[in-house]
Amino acid sequence: MSHPLRHLIPQSVRDTLNEKIANATREAARDAVAQQARPLADAQVALTARLDEIVRHAPGAGGIPAPGALAGIEAQLAALTSQFGQLRAEHSDLSTLVAQIQYVLRENDLPPPPPKHLQVRVCGGYVAGFLDSGFSAIRDIDAAIAPSGRTMADFRRILDFGCGCGRVLRTLKSIAPGSALYGTDIDGEAIGWLQKNYGRFGEFTVAPHRPPTAYADGMFDFVYGISVFTHLPEDMQYQWLEELRRITAPGAFLMMSTHGAKHYETLPPELRAKLEERGFYYGDLGANYGASIQLPDFYQTSFHKHDYIRREWGRYFDVVDIQTLRMDQHQDTVLLRRR
Repeated sequence: MSHPLRHLIPQSVRDTLNEKIANATREAARDAVAQQARPLADAQVALTARLDEIVRHAPGAGGIPAPGALAGIEAQLAALTSQFGQLRAEHSDLSTLVAQIQYVLRENDLPPPPPKHLQVRVCGGYVAGFLDSGFSAIRDIDAAIAPSGRTMADFRRILDFGCGCGRVLRTLKSIAPGSALYGTDIDGEAIGWLQKNYGRFGEFTVAPHRPPTAYADGMFDFVYGISVFTHLPEDMQYQWLEELRRITAPGAFLMMSTHGAKHYETLPPELRAKLEERGFYYGDLGANYGASIQLPDFYQTSFHKHDYIRREWGRYFDVVDIQTLRMDQHQDTVLLRRR
């Protein structure tokens, strides 16, 4: 038997109603923990308002639905009300669990994970393995700097250049407890959160869009930057290479990641030709990446060929080694040494 709504309400109106209800359900489920879930009463009000909208658009005398049709709509409303009731109960359980976990963190003096939107800004998603990925990043960095004969724990003063919300630096403190750790990023919101919550791990400062920083000459013996030079225009890259040379000590090592050959295929043919010609390409690939993650418009996408790195970056540092897809099987790593 067909649903009473099918004879009463035009298909386009029914589709709109179903889409609105589905969106409301997804929004309530997605935000159940991060925010207060919508109370059941509010859901009923919203659904009733949509019911009134359907009635106003119903065919018939004065917009009055045919006899018996309203019962079908009310049945749908009752079913949705029941679903929202279940969601509210699940939200209550989740809220209780989160509160208990937060208590355990405070009781054991453990820092909280960064908020969802800061994690998304760094990794592009909200995933269970965000904190654990700090360990895999350190393993990748140690492998990238292996030609130096050292590990991260061997350095005295380390800068996380483009630290985001502290994904790697948080983990590094447990691996290199004797090292002085510093983090800098253009994301002032992330740095503010780190200063408030992760002060035990290091010293955090907001980076200017262009140099100089406030760091002293020759301050660091190791600097790493994950997915920083992958987003800067060429003139800004030269400026930052010069600044990194200034703030590192003679003999210091640096590790930077780049978009290598794996990513060239994402470029359309005319842009790929420019990359092949110059060894470097930077541009907005149509999505305004910077704006999409609440960062400046200059924060787009850059691609480097290895010979370009050896030629251009070699004017600032010794290019010791380049490893393809070393960083999370996603980006190439470049090991540099301060002359």
